[in-house]
Amino acid sequence: MKGQSSIEYIVAMVIFVIFTIYISFQVANSIPYYHTNSLNNRLHSDCFRITENMLKDSKLEYGFAKEPYDLNYTKLYEFNETCNEDPTDFENVYKKIKDNMTLEMERDFQLRVYVNNTFNFICGRKYIPSHLIVASIERYAVTNGQPTSIKINVW
Repeated sequence: MKGQSSIEYIVAMVIFVIFTIYISFQVANSIPYYHTNSLNNRLHSDCFRITENMLKDSKLEYGFAKEPYDLNYTKLYEFNETCNEDPTDFENVYKKIKDNMTLEMERDFQLRVYVNNTFNFICGRKYIPSHLIVASIERYAVTNGQPTSIKINVW
């Protein structure tokens, strides 16, 4: 006999092709899952970073803190005024706030602030889309002795 018989070659080739197709399908099925988790982790990281700066950094334009977790009512009020400055120019105001927060341009956000149900406002997009991945974090602090809740949604 000279060389391999053709049946052995064909069997080996079929096994190799089946194995390659199986591995390809396994990889193709797992990539979307890991991509979704990665995106969700990045969104949560953005949420945490933004709220951390709001609650602890008094030097930033969007930072509300006098001391860590003790918020300045005047800064909250001024931020609310900035958010609701000019409804006809919402996109430019919104873009400026996103730039200050160092939020990526393709991201959107909604910020809700509740100071003991006496001073409440929403900044950013009014509605959260239902078909996108949305990360949300709620943090707590004090404003003039009143409990304050800051919730941010990023998508």
